[in-house]
Amino acid sequence: NSNFQPLYRTVKGLMNARKAFEVYARICFPKNHARTETRRQEEKEIDYDTFIEHLVDKKYQAIMGYQEYLRDNKKSDKADIEALLKRFPKLEIVYFDYDNNKSVHIKARPYKLRPEEVKLNDYTESLPILGKSINPGKGGGQNSIMKFIWADIGFMLDANSYIRFEDALKLPLGLGMFNTNPDLRILTFTEFIYTHRLGWKAKAMAY
Repeated sequence: NSNFQPLYRTVKGLMNARKAFEVYARICFPKNHARTETRRQEEKEIDYDTFIEHLVDKKYQAIMGYQEYLRDNKKSDKADIEALLKRFPKLEIVYFDYDNNKSVHIKARPYKLRPEEVKLNDYTESLPILGKSINPGKGGGQNSIMKFIWADIGFMLDANSYIRFEDALKLPLGLGMFNTNPDLRILTFTEFIYTHRLGWKAKAMAY
């Protein structure tokens, strides 16, 4: 666990959370219902599925801070990012470009119009909030990503955590508590640390 992180499962957990929001959106806006059709036309979406995607896009942002472990392996890093976005097209990725001293934000939107081959068609570049990090570790990665988070409420997830779908269904209801209690500032959820079998450090973190 100190040498690598099996990141794909972590990202899949982020997608499980999005899937939970999509389920709630479909419950709130049933297909072919008059209220749904009225709202879909207001949002100017051409069909039901893209309408649901649009509603969830306004509520949920899955964004990953990509931390380089081997800074000299640029071709591999780029291939990894493209592979992640091809497997999870509703993901956004931020990494820090140490050669050019700037954060790079990549997303493959609009994914409903995306061809099968990955085309990273939306780049945003910016300096991190606190400037260039001296140490490219966890703090540097978090510093790079913060400027690109647009949500009012953030849910931070470490790379060794996984959101199971049944747990993800609790998130929309949990977030609703912020609407009913204006004094609420922090809401905690238990973490499923799936790397506990990789070594004693991982087991200690999962305890």
